[in-house]
Amino acid sequence: MLCGYTRPLLALAFIASVPHPSSADWPRFRGPNGDGLAPAADIPLNWTPDNTLWLVELGGVGHGSPVIAGDRLFVVAAAADSASISLDCYHAISGKRLWRREQPGQPTHLHALNSYASGTPAVADGVVAVSWADAESFYLAAYSVEGRELWRKDLGGYSSSHGYSRSPIIVDGVVYLASNQQSGSYVLAADLHSGDEQWRRELEPGKASYDTPCVVPTAAGGQALVVGSSELRMDAVDLKTGEVAWSADGVFPQRCVSSPIYAGGLVFESSGSGGGGKLLVGVRPPQAGTKAAEVAVEIGRGAPYVPTPLALGDMLVVWHERGSVAGFDISTGKQLWQERLGGKYFASPVAVGDVVWNVSMDGEAVALAADRDGCRVLARNNLGEPTEATLAVAGNRLYVRTEKSLMCIGTPQTAAVLPARH
Repeated sequence: MLCGYTRPLLALAFIASVPHPSSADWPRFRGPNGDGLAPAADIPLNWTPDNTLWLVELGGVGHGSPVIAGDRLFVVAAAADSASISLDCYHAISGKRLWRREQPGQPTHLHALNSYASGTPAVADGVVAVSWADAESFYLAAYSVEGRELWRKDLGGYSSSHGYSRSPIIVDGVVYLASNQQSGSYVLAADLHSGDEQWRRELEPGKASYDTPCVVPTAAGGQALVVGSSELRMDAVDLKTGEVAWSADGVFPQRCVSSPIYAGGLVFESSGSGGGGKLLVGVRPPQAGTKAAEVAVEIGRGAPYVPTPLALGDMLVVWHERGSVAGFDISTGKQLWQERLGGKYFASPVAVGDVVWNVSMDGEAVALAADRDGCRVLARNNLGEPTEATLAVAGNRLYVRTEKSLMCIGTPQTAAVLPARH
């Protein structure tokens, strides 16, 4: 059936069995644990000047998403004519820029659709972590939310024919950075406040990949960080020790650009190439006593290359970069429906309650209702500027990063002031 304009029916969010921050925060790429799920909020479907609460020019370009902690928002931007980047802090309620920290850089080769500011920061416990790279250096650094540099680590060079795009995550006072590049692959864990290295785990390298890890529970009662090693395997690395808790070999025929999510007891991640997605797999973590995980679900046709899937209850919503959206049964991989919306997408969908949002590369924000019977278009909003960045949600506000601008969407009388978490 064609997508029509109706109110949403039902879309229950699956909550992963891992700790989640306050619903007022959006602390990393795609929100808590990268699942793209936010509680129901009073966010307008149709955007007007009245519900565009603020709009600012970033003074640079980029594709990294904003992150929010309390009343502070953080985003990276790159100078349009050089490799210099900045970490910017904005007041999430007013849109006022509070501080900027700049980092000069040396130009290097980039994919035509990449930028020097394509990574997303992470924020927790009064600290924001950010990573970047240029032709000579590869850095991981941390700042207080007031803008004071706490530490930085020079991780050497970064080797990729497409340029850099990595996003750190923070869990329980430790910042984790997964780096899969042409010259090698590893996961690094560092103390959030001091930068002291906790461990580094070398992994088997493939082509440079760009996925942001998620956290999953282990059979032994701990937690592990899941990363995709392009063209080879999926690895789950113990958060405390850096030991490989489990692996699934031979699951990715091509590089990983979209990120893993944990839903329905499975880890879903896709791989592909410039021509599109090749294979989306659902890997079942093993029981105690073995490190060999199994592939429980395989989705070939309709698999995305860049956008990360979204789990809604027992359904997986897959948004393809070429403008189609499909629903799959989360336990079997059976396709339930597919609709063609048009446009091209690099951003990943997010759900605000029972409304699914995504933004196209051409600058259109689309709102959908989706259930096992199909999807229904609720609204289309023109941003007036291209974007590749995934949306961020905090409280009753939706934050939209376009190529050069940042805007906040909400209903003025219900967009409550967010509590400061400094």
